[in-house]
Amino acid sequence: RRQENAVHVEAFVCDPSTFTEITDPLRIGGMLYVCVTPKSTQLTTLIADVLDFTLTQDDGGTNFDAVTATVPSPVTIVTAKGTRRVIIGTRVPASFFDTGGDIMGLGEVLLAQQNSPQNTGARRLGSDGTPSRALQGGTNGFTLNIEVDSLARSSRSSGSTVSSSMKMSLIFSLVGALYCFL
Repeated sequence: RRQENAVHVEAFVCDPSTFTEITDPLRIGGMLYVCVTPKSTQLTTLIADVLDFTLTQDDGGTNFDAVTATVPSPVTIVTAKGTRRVIIGTRVPASFFDTGGDIMGLGEVLLAQQNSPQNTGARRLGSDGTPSRALQGGTNGFTLNIEVDSLARSSRSSGSTVSSSMKMSLIFSLVGALYCFL
């Protein structure tokens, strides 16, 4: 599940409170958290921003753009930009759970370099006030596979619970009605 990509970053489905990998299948209604971090050998590299993050399933039949051109969708949040531990949190659309097929996550991040202790001066900014790309270190893509729990499998198990609950309600109703007539 954990994917080391290109040269510089690792991405994995995670618990956002501990930044540790999770291998349980994603369930409908749950949040997907993806942690992105520079490889441990990249000591001065930071994740400046998430440029894009797209979820696809069934060879592109189902798509969801969680982040497009650094702008998160209304159901997505990107935290801790400019650090070594960025978390992308999103609610996955229900249509991804219809077949139960795995989801492919494709993303791209903008990398930056920390100022070295010897260089305590301000970073140079581009003409629009953003850090120059030369200082940021470029972009780096990542890919990960996300296992999902299918809606069909989930609805079968919850369907039996609903059926037994309805049977119990019916029994209590009948017993209550008989009690009133006695």
